[in-house]
This record gives sequence, C-alpha cells and structure tokens, in this order.
Amino acid sequence: MELIPVNPEPLLLRGVKKIYYVRIDEKPSVKGIRDIWILANKVAYKIMRKLEIDNYRLEFLNNENIGSSYMLYRYRIYLDNRHIASIRIVTRNNNLYQIVTTVGI
Repeated sequence: MELIPVNPEPLLLRGVKKIYYVRIDEKPSVKGIRDIWILANKVAYKIMRKLEIDNYRLEFLNNENIGSSYMLYRYRIYLDNRHIASIRIVTRNNNLYQIVTTVGI
C-alpha cells in the first residue's frame, strides 16, 4: 500500500491540508462491509503512521450507490473527538476501484 500525495490547493479553503491517493498493487475483492472496514482500518493506520499519530479513532460515516455498479464508502478519522481526516473507498462490482484520503491537519 502506497500513499501518493496530490496537490491539495483546490481544497485548501475547505480545511484540507493534504490529499493522498492510495495505491494497492493487488486490489482485493470486497464481498461485504466487513472487507471494506478491514481495508479502511489498514488505510487509517498507514495515514496515522505517516502523521506520527497513535491515538486515533476510525468511524464509518455512510455508503451510497453511484450508478448501478459503483459504491462509495466514507470513513472519518478522529483525534480526541476532532475530525482530522477522511477516507473514501470506491468499489465497482465488488472490486476495489479507488481510495482517496483527505487530511485536515
């Protein structure tokens, strides 16, 4: 799993300081919400390690269909009850399509 930095300038006014695409060489099949939760936990751990933060909380926010074959899952990362980052995982026909993270600190 690799975090690829993206220019956050378009979202600076919304409090986003960093944006990362997450590259996974072998994209796993996701059969259910539990698989997505496990993946989100791995991404959160990677981001928090990069930010040198140990005490964080990951929370599922929601999911929604995008058309007939895509699903968007949203997660938030909290530090002391303050939202500091978001994870968006997109799947297509139960296969991982893309992961994007935004960081506000």
